[in-house]
Order: sequence, then structure tokens, then C-alpha cells
Amino acid sequence: MPEAESAEGRSRDIARPGSVLGAAATGLAALTAALVGTASPVALVTSGAGLVGAVVGLSLADRRVAGFGTAGLLTGVLAAGTANVGPLRLLPATAAALLACEFALGSLDVREELRGGTVERRELRHVVATMAAGGVVTGAVYAVSRGLRVGVSVPAVLLFLVAAVALGLALRE
Repeated sequence: MPEAESAEGRSRDIARPGSVLGAAATGLAALTAALVGTASPVALVTSGAGLVGAVVGLSLADRRVAGFGTAGLLTGVLAAGTANVGPLRLLPATAAALLACEFALGSLDVREELRGGTVERRELRHVVATMAAGGVVTGAVYAVSRGLRVGVSVPAVLLFLVAAVALGLALRE
């Protein structure tokens, strides 16, 4: 890793732009695969392929491969939903897959925009704030779903989330 001189004359490591977001995306992709991989063989294959695709896409800085990887994670979550996995595993897996998608694309954006710069603090704040917001939304959704006691189809909710992600990605470009 390159080193830079600090104000006091000591050298410090400079991480590649996007590395914090990439690490968060990789961790969340692994969490998603762990939560839904045991639900069914289809969920195992798709979430495992999604994990590999996300890691390879982030390593090579290839947006298309990373996008296919995160799509594989969401497909694994959908497969787990059709296998009647309970909401205690499905809801965190959905949130982790969506956050992995956000962090992966954010990592690639930062790499393209800031070649040679350093933004670790900004990235870390983004990861913490987004994870906190995702946790609050996930908790609220779980609380509302437990309080309503309405028979809502889990696959229908997951398809709605996938549609929302597709719309968000389309609007982002």
C-alpha cells in the first residue's frame, strides 16, 4: 500500500478509495449467504454465486460482475422466501442484500471518481449511517408485521423489494 507523510512526519497507510465500502459489501454479502443458504438448494446456489460474483466484481472493479453478484444475493433471498423461511432470517437477509448492493455500487463509484485520493472517514460514516438506517427500517418492518397479523405473502413482499431495487438502480444511472 502506498504511504503518505502526515503532518507530524510519520508515515501512514492510504487505502484505496472504496475499500471501506467494498469490505462492508463483502461482509453483508457473506451474511446474506449465511442467512438464506440453508433454506433450500436453490437459495444455497444462488446466494453462493451472488457472494462470489460480488467479491470478484469488487476485486476487479467490474460493475457488471458486482451487479450480477448482488442480483444473485437477492435471488437467493427470494428462493429462501419461497421455501417459507421465517421472517427472523428473511428480513435481515433482505436488508443485508440490499445494503450489500448499495455498498458495492458505492465502492465502485468512489473508486472511479477518486483515483489516488483517500476517503476512509467519509466511507466509514456512510457505512455506519446506512447500516443504522437499515436497522431501524428493518426493525420497524418487523414490528409492524408482527403487530398487524395480516396474512401477507412473503414472496410477494420480496418481489416488491426487488422491484424497488430495480427502480432505484435504473434511476441511479
